[in-house]
Amino acid sequence: MVAIESHDVIRSIPLKSDLNSVAYNATNSLLVICTSDRKVRLFDARSLDELPCSPLTSYHSYPVSCCAFSKSQAFLVTCAIDGLLVVLDLQSISDPKVFCKFTAGQLKSCNFSDNCSFVAAGDTEGKVNVWSMCSKELIHVCGGHSAQVTGLVFTPDSNWLVSGCSGMGTGDLWVWPIGEKRRLELMPQQALEYDSCAHEMGLYCMAFSPKFSTASGSWLLATGGGDNSVKFWTVDKSRQPGKRLLSRATLQYHTYIVTGCSFSPDGTLFCSVSLDHTAAIWDPRSSNLLYVMMDHTRFVAACSWSPDNRTLASGGNDKQVLIWRIKRDTDLVDDAPTNYSQLTSPAANQESDITNAIILSAENNVPDEFLCPISHEVMKDPVVAADGFSYERSAIQTWVTKSHTSPITNLPLPSFQFIPNRTLKSLISSQTNKLQK
Repeated sequence: MVAIESHDVIRSIPLKSDLNSVAYNATNSLLVICTSDRKVRLFDARSLDELPCSPLTSYHSYPVSCCAFSKSQAFLVTCAIDGLLVVLDLQSISDPKVFCKFTAGQLKSCNFSDNCSFVAAGDTEGKVNVWSMCSKELIHVCGGHSAQVTGLVFTPDSNWLVSGCSGMGTGDLWVWPIGEKRRLELMPQQALEYDSCAHEMGLYCMAFSPKFSTASGSWLLATGGGDNSVKFWTVDKSRQPGKRLLSRATLQYHTYIVTGCSFSPDGTLFCSVSLDHTAAIWDPRSSNLLYVMMDHTRFVAACSWSPDNRTLASGGNDKQVLIWRIKRDTDLVDDAPTNYSQLTSPAANQESDITNAIILSAENNVPDEFLCPISHEVMKDPVVAADGFSYERSAIQTWVTKSHTSPITNLPLPSFQFIPNRTLKSLISSQTNKLQK
């Protein structure tokens, strides 16, 4: 379990134009801010002082749509609707150099693969362009989206590319195979997976969890859309075609378009931001809403966690970047598993739990409804899964890390969202109190 004790705005960085994108680099040394006045601004991530080389203004002639740092090398990529994708080499931060420039359509999104072998950009015509960082050549053009590509991310093994679009009421989601072998035109029939309506009214952002992974290649993907929701998906390479992209859960809080999202590097927290002026923080394992921050005065467009998990940057068209210090309950966080595949049922070592286990035993004719179908123990935190049956929360959470089917019906679970069964919990508590008297 993860708990947030409080949050504080430790710094507000004023801007002269709307923010479109923000990102920390992997070493927690740099923070980049891209704005509609065509500027790319670089800050020291710790002191939050703007660097002498900043702002970088000579690369784009239109508002900068998106930016991203590479994870393995000192590269920064930016793109704009002027059709330019610019990769900067930041090894010498006092004098950034252009590593390469690529020309494509009007660009809305961009990203590196985790191994820095590829860089990709999505345009307003529904195409995704992929270049090799080694040869600096265009190797793939993925076509199939019905509108502008506003979400773009590589799988953690860098072999697949996931892209999503927004516009004209559509929000489709595609998974593409990526490799160094040049195949300029990747047609829709060559896509590995496809969901024609991942989000109604468009898909605007996406991110992979850095900690949800298995040896066979299964990852947790988050998307945000024009239907005001966040959705969690499993992208699973070990499954058969047609089953590699599975819906896990839908997170509902926002009242307007979800424009940005980011997982904390330790995988225990997830942030979504919206045009409703809010930033929401979730527990990605339980899909529970933990905290809502309402300090922005207008639309929030983007967010990014620092690599040390301690701060969060967010910004939008209130012309400021807010740097939040997120204070967690350290005891709970330190005990939380950092890999979803390592989730296990917590030991019942508290005195109240032991007492309940003794009182509500088989000798007391416990109703079957009080027993978890998986652990066959009396439930303490019952939840209803998508199959309509109730389970102990920790037990079903562990189950879905190993199987995507119902423990009872053996049919595929349509989602991995769990709803607290408060009525059943109250009945169990009432029975416990009666037996204690």
